Amino acid sequence: MLPGSDDLVDFGCPKFSPDAKKIACFGYSRSTSEVGIFLYDLELKNGFQFLSPTGYLSEYLDWSPDGEWIAYSSVVFDYKSYECDIYKIRPDGTDNQLLWDGAKFSEEFTIQGLNWSDDGKYIAIGTEEYVPGAVTCNRCILLINSDGSGKHKILVPPEKSGAYPEFDSTGENVLFVRYGGPWQRFGIEQVDFTGGNEEMIVEGMYPTTYPGSPYIYFEKEYEIWRYRMY
Repeated sequence: MLPGSDDLVDFGCPKFSPDAKKIACFGYSRSTSEVGIFLYDLELKNGFQFLSPTGYLSEYLDWSPDGEWIAYSSVVFDYKSYECDIYKIRPDGTDNQLLWDGAKFSEEFTIQGLNWSDDGKYIAIGTEEYVPGAVTCNRCILLINSDGSGKHKILVPPEKSGAYPEFDSTGENVLFVRYGGPWQRFGIEQVDFTGGNEEMIVEGMYPTTYPGSPYIYFEKEYEIWRYRMY
């Protein structure tokens, strides 16, 4: 166990920095009651340091390929409203910037995955919107610019029911989990940046890739598998 990690509860979404010297995660500190992004320096070993502003519940995060930023999803809610946005912040806790205003997309939804492209230009996010009375949720895969400019692009619309996006190692497509109907297994599919050329890849969940690697790694029936794509 890393020193100081026993202070965090609801620990989740740990991600190594590109140089593998730091780990970012989200959690709740027992000692300070802070909720959000925490950073652990593997060289200093001085415990988890709080990064994101108090009041933000961070769910998913990813590093920029140059290690200069951490993008994260945030949820701010009270008894009357619920808002989900995408921010980026420096690893030293400064320069927190809003990248994507979720209120312009929908009034109430959650984030289901976030991944920064290897070229640093884009961030793919999965969204899940609850529909009262419906059997399933509306799930989309969106593409946004990492500098916060422009409007989001819908790569996978609600009727395709996609979540947990991950850029493939070529940087030309986005992998995602396709939710099937009742009694159907989950499948990993890919789509290009135009939202076209959608293709089924392999049966499974939670795809992850590594730059330059021909393989994708994923979960299937509580086991870790790999599949060669190229």
